[in-house]
Amino acid sequence: MLFDLEPLSWFTLCTVLPQLTEITMTIGKHLVLVILYFKCNAY
Repeated sequence: MLFDLEPLSWFTLCTVLPQLTEITMTIGKHLVLVILYFKCNAY
């Protein structure tokens, strides 16, 4: 049972994780741009 589940979980990790990091990177980039925009408008 454990051996059947393990490759699947690794497969899920390997497929889901890169997508998640890509999403967080994109959100992070936009967040930085938004913060910079507001900071520049504040002055």
